[in-house]
Amino acid sequence: MATQEVDEKTSLIIALIRMARVDGRVNHYEQMNISMLTNTLGVNHAEVALLAKDIDNVPVVVPVTREDKVKYFWRILIMMKMDLQAHEKELKLAQELGEALELAANEVRGLIDYMAENVAKFISLERFEAQLIEIQKDPKYAPVKTFWQKIFRWMK
Repeated sequence: MATQEVDEKTSLIIALIRMARVDGRVNHYEQMNISMLTNTLGVNHAEVALLAKDIDNVPVVVPVTREDKVKYFWRILIMMKMDLQAHEKELKLAQELGEALELAANEVRGLIDYMAENVAKFISLERFEAQLIEIQKDPKYAPVKTFWQKIFRWMK
């Protein structure tokens, strides 16, 4: 099937479904989170169900603002740790989604590591943003873009 056209909110829901499914099972809490957020964002459940059948062909729609990109990534990482584990496949998918959101590679890695280290704790968006600032203060920090991110930026 061809790549589907979706809006930013639907893209987020599909990304959350991908994260919930990647470890081989979707638990009750993951399903509830997806359903509640779908309702809150006003996303069509029927459209989501249809798109979820061909989930690998649904693109990540990158939010416009950095603030929205960070919030999107936070939601992804909250879903990753919802079962109180950070599976290898979840970590890999989180890395891919963070890069797709055009976040710097070291920010993505740092935030994934932080969330995986705190897998049993709820991390608020405010705490997540504070951790991002700490990552950026690190003397080794430099906004590193992958080759594909540079190409994508150039094509815009």
